[in-house]
Amino acid sequence: MLIKIKYINTRLFWILFIVSLIIPSIVLAINTPHNSDVIAVPISTPVTATSLDNAMLKLNVDLTIESKIRILAILNNVDEMVALNIACAESMFSATATNTSSTAGGVYQFIDGTWKHYGLKYWGTLKGRDKLNENDNIDLAMLVLSNVGTKDWNASKFSGVGKGWSNNPYEQGLCNSNF
Repeated sequence: MLIKIKYINTRLFWILFIVSLIIPSIVLAINTPHNSDVIAVPISTPVTATSLDNAMLKLNVDLTIESKIRILAILNNVDEMVALNIACAESMFSATATNTSSTAGGVYQFIDGTWKHYGLKYWGTLKGRDKLNENDNIDLAMLVLSNVGTKDWNASKFSGVGKGWSNNPYEQGLCNSNF
């Protein structure tokens, strides 16, 4: 798989570069002769939030939920702004957010039925998986977004993927942390 990243900031580049040294399935190539703002990232296996955490632990770096989403969206060929807008709208980047009027929970506010459906589809089992575990929630969201798209979040009027795309809370600065 080849992913092209445009307009990457310096900090994100160095995080990706360091991760590429620790996780052997990632190789970064900088295409400076023709276009200095494009980085090609060939990936042979999907990068998960847990593998990213483990790589960062070796460097004594603790990533925020927002940072994990940014990096994993890029590495899993998911639109970064869409992934950030949904997480911002659904939970304000809180792994333990729950909805009192439904079974929705976690960063991406999966309801129990959706969690079970996609969890079994992509992982084969839910054993050892927890909807309120930030890594599990982000990993499943990346799988859904990269394979199915945004349809499961279309009902969310503030995520930017619903009707009209009028509200993009992350892009409006409503959930920004210091990346």
